[in-house]
Amino acid sequence: MCDEKWVWPENFRDVNIYADFVHKFTVGGSFSKAQLIIRADSQYVLWINGKFAGYGQYPDYPFYTVYDSIDITSYIKSGENRMCILGYCQAEESSTYYPGTPGIRFRVECDGEAIAKSGADTLCRQDPCYKSGSVPKISGQLSFGFICNGCNYDGWLTADTDGFDTPECRENSSEPVLRKIKKTVLLDNKPSRLIASGTVKADLSDCETGRRMQQAEWDPENPNGIYMLFDLSEESSGLLTLKTNLKSGAKIDIGFGEHIEDGRVRSYIWPRNFAVEYTAPAGDTEFTHYIKRIGGRYIQVYIYCGRENILSLEATVREVLYPVKDLEKPKGLTSEEEKIYDIGVRTLKLCMHDHYEDTPWREQALYAMDSRNQILCGYYAFGEFTFARESLRLLGLGIRDDGLLELCAPAKIPITIPSFSLVWIVAVYEYMLYSGDIEFVKEMLPIIEKILNAVKSRVSENGLVDRFLELPYWNFYEWSENLDGNPIDRNGNLEPGRYELPLNAFFVAAALSAHKIYEKLNIEKNNWLELARKTKKAINDNLYDEKGFYYNYVMNGSKGGKSQLSTALAVWSGVCPKENYSDILPVLTDKTDAVGISLSAQIFRYDALLKVGGQEDFIRQDMNKRWMKMIAKGATSFWETEIGAADFDNAGSLCHGWSALPVYYYRLLSEDKKPVFLPEDIVE
Repeated sequence: MCDEKWVWPENFRDVNIYADFVHKFTVGGSFSKAQLIIRADSQYVLWINGKFAGYGQYPDYPFYTVYDSIDITSYIKSGENRMCILGYCQAEESSTYYPGTPGIRFRVECDGEAIAKSGADTLCRQDPCYKSGSVPKISGQLSFGFICNGCNYDGWLTADTDGFDTPECRENSSEPVLRKIKKTVLLDNKPSRLIASGTVKADLSDCETGRRMQQAEWDPENPNGIYMLFDLSEESSGLLTLKTNLKSGAKIDIGFGEHIEDGRVRSYIWPRNFAVEYTAPAGDTEFTHYIKRIGGRYIQVYIYCGRENILSLEATVREVLYPVKDLEKPKGLTSEEEKIYDIGVRTLKLCMHDHYEDTPWREQALYAMDSRNQILCGYYAFGEFTFARESLRLLGLGIRDDGLLELCAPAKIPITIPSFSLVWIVAVYEYMLYSGDIEFVKEMLPIIEKILNAVKSRVSENGLVDRFLELPYWNFYEWSENLDGNPIDRNGNLEPGRYELPLNAFFVAAALSAHKIYEKLNIEKNNWLELARKTKKAINDNLYDEKGFYYNYVMNGSKGGKSQLSTALAVWSGVCPKENYSDILPVLTDKTDAVGISLSAQIFRYDALLKVGGQEDFIRQDMNKRWMKMIAKGATSFWETEIGAADFDNAGSLCHGWSALPVYYYRLLSEDKKPVFLPEDIVE
C-alpha cells in the first residue's frame, strides 16, 4: 500500500466501535480492471454504488497487518462512484482478537493506477444503527455480541446524509502484507424451518439478552411478544440474517445455538450470552450482521409486538465456508464409515474460515493442539497446505516474552498452555514433511528455538521438566481426570517438584522435531537429539511401571495417576522402548483400569497403536463405535466430547474441529500408511 492514511472519526475511542465511511471518486473513460486494496483493524463491510461488494478482514496483529485485494470491476462505472464502508474495531483483547487501534485504510486502483485513497477526502461518522461501547459478550473468546436499531438507518449507502465529517488521519505504523490464503465464500441464505411458535412474556429490564430469553415465560395470559424457533436442519456457521415484513417497527431478541433440550435455544449459559438484539423497521426488509459469524443449528426469535403486526419473519444464516476441493474418499469404506467420513469433512469445514478454529459456536479460536488435529485431517481431506501454513504462522506470531505461544492466535490472553507450544513445533515439522516447504520452516526456526529454550530452562537435576508453577500457566493436556490442569485459577504458585509425563513427552517430541528440521536445513550444531535422549531416559527411570503403564506424574518420589493418554504419549513420542510394547498394549486397548482418553486426544492413542503395529482392526472398530454413537443421537457434526451438550455445565459443543479425526485415520488405514511423526530409533 502507498501513502493512504489510517482514518477514523476524530476522538471516537471506546470498545466495540462501529463507524461509517463514505468516499466518492471519479473514473474517467473506460477501464478493464479495478480493485480495492483495504485493511481494517477488526472488520470492514463494503458497498459500492449501493451494492454489497465484500467484507472480511483477515485476523492479524498490529505488527503483522494483512490487506485484501478485492476485484471491484463489476461494481464501478465511468464517472462518479460512491464507496461506503462500515468499519468495526473490537479494541478489547479476546481469544480471537489482538488489540489494535481503530482505523481503516484503502486505495482504489484502475488498471494499476491509484485513483482514490483514504485520507482527508474520506467522510466518516459514528454508525447510528449499531450501539458502540460495551454490550453483552457472546463469550470471553468471541467477545461482544451486538445491539442494532434498524429504524435508525438513514439511507447513507445510496445518498448523502447527516453526521459525516472529515476523519482523523494517521500515518502507517507498519506496511501490510497481502492476504496469503483465499477469502471465504459467502453462500445464499440457508433454508430454515419454523418448528415452534407461540406467545411469550419476557422481563424487558436491563440484563443480558440471552438470560432474558432463557427466563421468559411460555404462553402467559398477558404476553408481550411472539416466539419463533427455526431449525437450519444441520449444524452451520455463517452470518445471522433476519428477513422481516412488519406493519410497524419492533424490537427482536435473537438467540442461537446447538441445543434445544430445554425446549428452547440454550441462549444463556453463564457467563456466555448466545443472543443479540435487533430492532426491525416497518416494511419488507432483510438484515445481515457481517461483523461476526454465529454457529449452531437453531435460531430463536422473540419479537415484542402483537401477532397482527407480523406479516412474515424468517431467521437464518448465510453460510460462510473456506473454498477447498474434496479429495476422493478413501477406498473400501463401509456405508457406516462413509457416513462418518462425510460428517467428519463437514465438521472440518465448519471449523475453518480465516484459520482453523475449535468450534464455530462458542469460541471460533485457533489453538495449537486443536489445530494440529485439524491440519492433519485437512491434508488428507483436501490436500491443502497453504491454509495450514497460515494457521501455523498466526500461532507462531503469538510468541510471548516468556518464550511460549499465546493460548490462541491472533489473541492476547492472560493464560497459556505450555504443552500447546511444544505441539506447535511438531505441527511445523509435520507441515514440512507433507508440503516440502522449507522456506516457511526457516522463518519459524527462531520461534522454535525460543520455545525449546524456555522449556529447557525448567529441566531439573533429575532430567525432567518441572510443571509450570506460576499463575499465567495452565498445565492442561486433555479433558480427563488429573490431566485437565485444574484448578486453572489459583491464589498463588504451584508447589515445585511435580513432574508430569505429558509435558515431558511433548518436550521429547518437540526436541526430536527440531532435530529433524535442523537436519533438513543442513544445520549441524544442535543439541536437541541429546536433550531428547536424556529426557527419555528420565521418563523411563521415574515414570514407568513394570506392570506396563506410564504414570501421569511423580512428586517427592511418589508416582500417581494411570491414564491411556500418558502411556500413549510415551509410545507416540518415542519414549517407550520397543521391547515394552507388548507390556503397555493392554492399557491402550481398554484392558486395564487406566483412565480413558477423550476425543481431543484419541490421535495420540491411535498413532501409538499404529506404531506398536497389528492394531489396525482395533482402531477401526473403536473409532466406528465412538463416532457412530454421536450419529445415532442425531449428530450432523462431531462433538467436543462424547458426553455432548451436557458437558462443561451444559455448554458442550456439538461441532468441534478436533473430532474430525476419522477423516485422517480412514485414509491412513485404507492406504496402509503410518503417520509421518513416528520416531523410531532416533531416541535409542
